Amino acid sequence: MPTLLELKDKWFIDVELEGQFPPQTRFKGAIVSPYIDGNHLEPLIDGAAMMADFHDQLEMMINSEDPSQWTLFISAMNIHAVKLKGLSDPAKDAMTKILDAAKAGVKVYYMGSGHAGAEQVSSSFAKKLMEHGSEGTGDKRFPPYAGQHQKYTVAQGPDNEWVAVLGSGDFFKGNWDTPEHLEENPDRPGPPIHNVWMKIHGPAIHDITLSFAERWNESETSDRTSPRISSTIATDFFENPLPKVGTHSVQLLRISALESKPGESYSWADHGEFTVWASYINAIKKAEKYIYIEDQYLYPFGFKPYFERSGGTG
Repeated sequence: MPTLLELKDKWFIDVELEGQFPPQTRFKGAIVSPYIDGNHLEPLIDGAAMMADFHDQLEMMINSEDPSQWTLFISAMNIHAVKLKGLSDPAKDAMTKILDAAKAGVKVYYMGSGHAGAEQVSSSFAKKLMEHGSEGTGDKRFPPYAGQHQKYTVAQGPDNEWVAVLGSGDFFKGNWDTPEHLEENPDRPGPPIHNVWMKIHGPAIHDITLSFAERWNESETSDRTSPRISSTIATDFFENPLPKVGTHSVQLLRISALESKPGESYSWADHGEFTVWASYINAIKKAEKYIYIEDQYLYPFGFKPYFERSGGTG
């Protein structure tokens, strides 16, 4: 059986190695770690499990001794009024439950996507959060035909309590399903769908939160957020690493696409980050039995994007 060191050497990419194709370095100024050991990961298979877990987290924060001691970070393409425990359960929908947490005093930071078709919903929900002392925005700091697709939540509690859930789907009505994927399910609002999330405990949560803060704190392009971001999230928490709680190693990977014209994306977009892409290539090279890739975007870099050269949208 391979050792953990051998597995990391095989599957993790060297994010400090320059001159590779595709680029595998972080964007300039990024402070997220190359990787972090000592975590415990628990898979949440399909939307019913993830959304029920999120409901229980919110319930715990709302009913805690002092909800104002909790902070909740939400990065999503968007949030719908999806019933968190299925259509027949009296549990509230995602939008209402998050607003309940904000009303109770939980500090919520919400970053949704500001692309066409999503901006109105993201901005409207953000404004509702702001009415209760929380903050949110519809983020449109990306090139045309793109969107904000980083999907995760991080909860930070009063006694150095941290938990994160990172995954493949948003709080959409169409993402609620059970592992059975029954053709007919009265609790599911749409057709069968498969998604996977990972619940994380341990020091890697700081990297996830730093990734959120790096984007939120990008002041040079804040005019492309709606409502406009005017606050800053403190990042001093990472100076005190969380204790190791397990044997899992985590490497956080991201895509930050290049802008097609100045001011369109983040200030670091002249370099971007393509660590997800680089990791895919690494995995393909080292795969021994089969390859499965599920992704919506593989962004161009270092040359004029195809959709501009051809006049198309691909």
